[in-house]
Amino acid sequence: MAKQELGNEIEKLERQIEVRKKLVLSYLNFVKKIMSEIGERTLYEESSNHTKTKWELLDFHGFRFFGAFGLTCFGGNEIIIEFNREQRGWLSVLSVYWQDKNDLDVKVFDTNNDWQKLLKQIISQRERLIAEFNNAKKQQVTENKLVKENSQRLAELQKQAERLNLS
Repeated sequence: MAKQELGNEIEKLERQIEVRKKLVLSYLNFVKKIMSEIGERTLYEESSNHTKTKWELLDFHGFRFFGAFGLTCFGGNEIIIEFNREQRGWLSVLSVYWQDKNDLDVKVFDTNNDWQKLLKQIISQRERLIAEFNNAKKQQVTENKLVKENSQRLAELQKQAERLNLS
């Protein structure tokens, strides 16, 4: 390979690395933020030399987000994004492990643009989508409470009806 060709190849690869790294970091930052805002912490362990946490946010506009964070000198962090492809179900489209964000270990990066396009839209509309999610969650809690109260009331009425020989 000639000197000029080698130089061009190096420049091209450096640009590709920089673009991919910037893209992956934007996804990681978004996922960490949204999981802490509306996700569910599924694990919290604290000991004398480390803290481990796991988070998840399930079925958020066609995505599932999982995060594992280990705050130790040995531990690292991992984020997994799954995308629901109707015909194939939930598939892992991004999986990244890191201890230092300058040294990412991308285990999975689906190059299909469908999930990337949708995720970029979600990132740009994050505030509105979070508000909608929170409103739907509040409505579901209210509905669940009403169902529980009605079920309890029905059980009480059925007992009264039985005592009055209405059954």
